[in-house]
Amino acid sequence: MLFIKFIYKVYVMTLKIEVVGYRPDYSIYLFWHNKIFPLLRVLKGKKGKVLISPSRDGKIASYIARSYGFGVIESSYRKERFKGAFEIIKTYKKDKLSVGIIPDGPLGPRHKIKPELFKLLKKLNANITLIGVGYKKFITFKSWDKFELPLPFSKVFIIFSNYQINEFENETLLEKELIKLNNWAEKIAKI
Repeated sequence: MLFIKFIYKVYVMTLKIEVVGYRPDYSIYLFWHNKIFPLLRVLKGKKGKVLISPSRDGKIASYIARSYGFGVIESSYRKERFKGAFEIIKTYKKDKLSVGIIPDGPLGPRHKIKPELFKLLKKLNANITLIGVGYKKFITFKSWDKFELPLPFSKVFIIFSNYQINEFENETLLEKELIKLNNWAEKIAKI
């Protein structure tokens, strides 16, 4: 795992990352599964936890997230959904820390927010930060999420946009806003 962490850290250092938007200290950060690659570097220094699956790939992601100073909430959507929800509530409400959540992870469907997550965000009366990510040059994997890996030395454009969950009537409107933000980031990255 040490080798994987080293490769990741060296790889993301080659990226030419440009960031716009405010990154608050107390928010629920939402981003798509296929756009996660550069985000640990960009959010380094923020205090909070990331919701990650306890799968084999999740263990690697957890190890790398911890190396950047983030806590990890390990929870399986299918097996430990309530444990994850409880930990999110505790982290956000009691500990007053940010939480990073991949709303279409770990197995999709791609770019769809789970209704249960939306209800949880409403219950928390959460401040949310949507993250849009675009790459100038990247490869797309043949995975369920069409994971995008930026090529070394590629331009990466990241947009942070802040809202209050009550601005959204339902998960479909929240999905549309996150998709729109990613579309903007993709267009700007190609300039």
